Amino acid sequence: MNDTNNSLKVAQVDALSAMNALETTLQKCRCAVEDSEAKYEQMLEKYEILKATMASHEASQGAIASAGAEQHVVKALSEGHFENSRYVPNKQVAKADTSDLPTEGRKGLIPINAACHRLDIKITRPTASQWNAYNAHTSVKKICNAFHIQHHCSSPACKFDHTTINSDIKICLLNILKESPCRKKGECRRLDCYNGHVCQKSACDVSKAPVCNLAHTGHKVDTRVARWISPGYKGANKESSGKAAVKNKVEKEGSITTSASKEWPPMVADLVDI
Repeated sequence: MNDTNNSLKVAQVDALSAMNALETTLQKCRCAVEDSEAKYEQMLEKYEILKATMASHEASQGAIASAGAEQHVVKALSEGHFENSRYVPNKQVAKADTSDLPTEGRKGLIPINAACHRLDIKITRPTASQWNAYNAHTSVKKICNAFHIQHHCSSPACKFDHTTINSDIKICLLNILKESPCRKKGECRRLDCYNGHVCQKSACDVSKAPVCNLAHTGHKVDTRVARWISPGYKGANKESSGKAAVKNKVEKEGSITTSASKEWPPMVADLVDI
């Protein structure tokens, strides 16, 4: 009987020790959970502060950009006015400096000024030696504009030169094409248009505009880029057969669409010997 009582007492002591150990473990777990919750609250507070700071920074940047754009438009309007939905520069304003023209393009985009006038990428003026190289090359055969500038030619029987040209000859070709006015002028939204939308002759001014190929619409243009926009003209003409149909399309619209160029019709200059 005594042995049984002793065994029970030992069992009770062991159970009590186990319970005490379990309570200690539970207490540690509670402390760990409370510590984790405190750390979580601290991290959440830091996150909210950082989020608010970023929102404030973005708002400030947006306000600065908006103010800059507004100032640019106000300045442009102070230098001219709108007449019949067309921007007309004031007479007293000097011809804009072509150094404001972008020196590099942006893929798939067209530069326009605050008046939505199409701008051109600034071109380098050829040297005398470069002109000599160009004249020597073209004296044998005229260059295909579309092939060398737009990188495709829609004519299966093109009579112009498709052979490789160096950078010197290409610079001269670009200068010649930019002095030929685009038929859509500043409203042109054709991505690969190689004709001129802005006069880039340093010696050309408004008084000389009547004898310049680009006429008055290409002069006194604000050459500062306000936006880069996506192209909006892709030509809606359908293919036609026969020389009469082609001639009619060229005379009426200045371009035709062929299966070789589904998105963009060929430039007018490609259809004539210039």
